[in-house]
Parts: sequence; C-alpha cells; structure tokens
Amino acid sequence: MFSQSPAAHAGAADEAPLQCWLKTMKTAVHVGEHFNVALTCSVLDTPRLAAVPDIAQIEPATVQFPPFEVMGGLRHPDVRAGSRRYFQFEYTLRVIADSFFGRDLPIPPVTLKYSLSMSSGDGSQQGRERAYILPAIPVRVISLVPQQAGDIRDASRNTFADIQKRRVRSQAALTAAVVLFVFAGVFMLLAATSSVARYRGTAVNAPPRLTDRAVIAACSRVLGRARKSAANEGWSPALVGECLAALRIAAAIALQRPVSQTLVEAGAAASEGQIAARMGLLRPRRVLVSAATTPTAISAQLARASPDFAPRLRPVIEKLRDSLIIISSLRYSRAGSLEGNTIDGAVDSGSGAIRVLRLATLAPVRFIDSSVRAGRLWRLAWTK
Repeated sequence: MFSQSPAAHAGAADEAPLQCWLKTMKTAVHVGEHFNVALTCSVLDTPRLAAVPDIAQIEPATVQFPPFEVMGGLRHPDVRAGSRRYFQFEYTLRVIADSFFGRDLPIPPVTLKYSLSMSSGDGSQQGRERAYILPAIPVRVISLVPQQAGDIRDASRNTFADIQKRRVRSQAALTAAVVLFVFAGVFMLLAATSSVARYRGTAVNAPPRLTDRAVIAACSRVLGRARKSAANEGWSPALVGECLAALRIAAAIALQRPVSQTLVEAGAAASEGQIAARMGLLRPRRVLVSAATTPTAISAQLARASPDFAPRLRPVIEKLRDSLIIISSLRYSRAGSLEGNTIDGAVDSGSGAIRVLRLATLAPVRFIDSSVRAGRLWRLAWTK
C-alpha cells in the first residue's frame, strides 16, 4: 500500500525538488509479525540546483513509527536517472499489544526536512529549510483489510535491492550467452574448415609453405644483399639473375599468381630463377622459391583490369614491370655489358615497390582488399 504527499498530485511532480513515497509490504498483519516498510525519495540533483534532505532523521537507528516498533532497517544503493537521484530506506516493523486486535493502526506521518542548494559562479548558497510530509498509512492488525484502504491488493515487494539482484543475474546470463555463442562460432568455424578441406581433397600431411609476407621479406633481402655486393664489386650476371628472380616472385604475389616453393636440404644451392628463404625459428628449413612472371604477362593482366589484385597496387605492379624490363634486357642482351647506373635505378625502384607490397600483405590490409575484391566480383557477376 502506498502513501504519497498531496503535493505530488498537484501536477508538478516532475518539477518538485523532493518527492517521496511510503509503502508497506502488507496491509494486514498479526500482532508480533515482522513486516517491511519502504521509504523512497526522488531528489533534484543538478550542478546548479540540488535538494539536500536531512537523511539523519530517517535513518533506521533514529526513525520512529509509534505504536510500531522499528526492529531494524537498511539503505539501498542510490539510483540516478537524468537530473533526479533516488534513495530508498527499508524498515522492519512490528506491533506488540493485545489491545490492537481487529483495529486499524496508522503508520504515523513522516516529516522529511530538506533545503535547496544553489550553485553559481560566486559559490553555493543554501536555501531556507523546508518540510516534506508524507501522510499516514493504515495497517489492519490480524488479517482484515483496513477500512480506509482504497485498493485491497498488496503493494509490490520489489525494492532497489531486488532490482539490483535481477540486474546482476541478467548480466551473468548475458555473459554466459556470449561465451556460448563464441564457442559455437569456433566449433562452426572448425567444422567449416574441415568440410572445405575434405571438399578440396587437401592432404592432412601437406608440406608447409611460406606466407606471402615471408616470401616478400626474402625478396627484399635478396635485392638489398645484391645491391650491397654490387656497390663493392660491381654487377655480375649472378647478382643480376638473383635480382631478376626476386622481382618476378614479388610481381607474382602482387598479381595473386602461384609461386613455387620447394623444401630442400640445408646445403642445397638455388638454381637460376630461384631465391633461397628460411622457414621456422627453432628448426629452420631451407626453401627455394621461384615464379614464372614476365613483363608481357604483367602488361596483359593490367590491360584486362583483372579483379585478382587490388587497384591501389597498380602503381606497385607497374614499377615491378618496368624494373623487370630493364634488368631482363641487360641480363639477356647480346652485348653482355652491364650498365651499373641503369641496374642501380631499376633495383632501387623495385625495392621501393616491394616495401609497399610488404605493407599490403598485413592481415588487416589483406582482409580489406579481399572484401573489396569480392564486391567487385559480385558487381561484375550482376552486370553480365
């Protein structure tokens, strides 16, 4: 059963600096029976204007409800909603007297004093003291409904503590649901991977392969090592052949073309058109990498505007093609002369393109490129 100040019905409940409700969990009790009474207040609490109630007078240790005896009580955590702050006290009452059988005993009115605190640039000012009065609530002793009760239904037993408990349970249930959803996603991914592997006939013991990023790093090392050796001893056909192989492999990766990888013994030498790379840290293995990419094939794929590579890699691919044209013409020319300055420029241009390509092999960038590529393929499929 509720008790509320008449001021709350004046049409300005939302504007009032203080508004309180008093409710009892039971409208009829036995003599000596413990029952709960909750006092809930909504106070205005903004940086410029705030209601400051005198909480000391409604603490469980000081509040009185004669002829009811206060057996104890507690204050629930405050709840904030917009410019209002809500606080709630819950008291445990009882009545002991044999003269109260069959009578309506009122829980006496509650007077809560408060003042308004106004803040400005000159500081805060405390207003005059005001009083908020809650009317009495009748309680029937024994089991009959009070004569003045307007509603025979008992008030809800929910308090702030019950709301908090339900909130904690809902958060625990939500966390468990997220964890189970993640596990379900992992199992679904494993099942999908297994199905794709069986569909493609992938062997369980397939030989390991270097990632595109590792291959690009090996190409960059080969060009850097060849450039350093040429600075000391000049360009030789062997050094030019290594640079040519590294540029072909880099161009193949940029164009999403296949790259051949062969696991060999530690002392095996690379043939012409191959570069050597290492796989693994604890037990490194030697891998020979090669690719059959020519400037003509690169130009043909660029002319087709193939969706196999990202459009932003077009300048990188063009630099690799130009470097391949220069180095190939010098490597296989009939004159057999190697012009150092020309090769230096071509190798430097190819090294710069490979550095950009190495950044493009990062996982986030590859994901974005694959998404864009899928969108282009989808558009092409629908426009045909």
